[in-house]
Amino acid sequence: MKITFCLPSIRREPIGGYKIVYEYANRLSERGHDITILYFSDLNMQKIPFNVIKASIGNLLLTRPIKWFKLNKKIRLVSTPYVDKSSVFPDSDIIFATTPRTAVCINSLPRSKGKKFYIIQDYETWGTSEKDLIETYRFPFIKIVVSKWLHDKIVDKSGQDSVVISNPIDSKKFYVEEPIETRNSLVVSLLYHKSQHKGVSVALDALTKVRKIYPELKVQMFGSVEKGEEVPNWVDYTFQANSEQLRKIYNKSSIFLCASYEEGFGLTGAESMACGNALVSTNFLGVREYAISERNSLLSVVGDSQKLADNVIKLIENNELRVTLAKQGSIDILNRSWNEAVTKLELLMLRCIV
Repeated sequence: MKITFCLPSIRREPIGGYKIVYEYANRLSERGHDITILYFSDLNMQKIPFNVIKASIGNLLLTRPIKWFKLNKKIRLVSTPYVDKSSVFPDSDIIFATTPRTAVCINSLPRSKGKKFYIIQDYETWGTSEKDLIETYRFPFIKIVVSKWLHDKIVDKSGQDSVVISNPIDSKKFYVEEPIETRNSLVVSLLYHKSQHKGVSVALDALTKVRKIYPELKVQMFGSVEKGEEVPNWVDYTFQANSEQLRKIYNKSSIFLCASYEEGFGLTGAESMACGNALVSTNFLGVREYAISERNSLLSVVGDSQKLADNVIKLIENNELRVTLAKQGSIDILNRSWNEAVTKLELLMLRCIV
């Protein structure tokens, strides 16, 4: 099949949503499908006046390899400004929207550009109104969601159905290297993000509380943007880590801390579990897709930094519990197969074009 994925802008930094699209693109390409990834370039070049120049600069940017993810060389990368002219899109069997912005554009395309699919990885009310977001769910697309709560949310808000294909973790990139039993319980890792819904301020407050009891606590933070002034000097920060660097960070730590208020899935939490971390997280809807408190993680009320701190301290002081949760978490996450996810998507696409 000829398949096009449409992404909202050219991004050089690691982004979880892009990572999932890239994984599908790679694996479908490896199965012999003809893959194009089309990026809108206008958000990258708002001050440049002419679309033809934006397209040329965008395509020049795409000649530089993505440092944090290795895309299959057979995949075509195309840049275009945000327009509704169908000529910039290749004729395809299947075309994927990946955000509300891309869905609006793709909705106007003729059938020759592909049967329309929509990968939904979160309830994306940022950058658009909730009314406009819900309208994209009503477009006549086949909708793929990464978690059960998103399926229920879309049904509730728009009356539209969707297919759940939960995010797997690549077991060739994320796995246990350092024995879980012998790790230092006083090493915690976490993601840095500017968006308030990621709860970084809550996580830092929790870690500050832990350090009052365990001043020798070591904190490893990573993110796709330069760290802000709110990050204390006792935090070790890695900027734009690739998969290998992330695996090393996860394997050096014993506990992964997540304080999100809401996320579609929570990819870094799952990656950390695959690498042998005991997950301490807020009980946001997305994390429930893979985390079960007291089985493979410790979950607590959203926004409560004291409870997060208590759970970190609990694992520091109870090494047996930390090891038990971490081992079960690694097993549970690595049972989520990319091969099964891609096969499910592939069969769905084939049924839609016959």
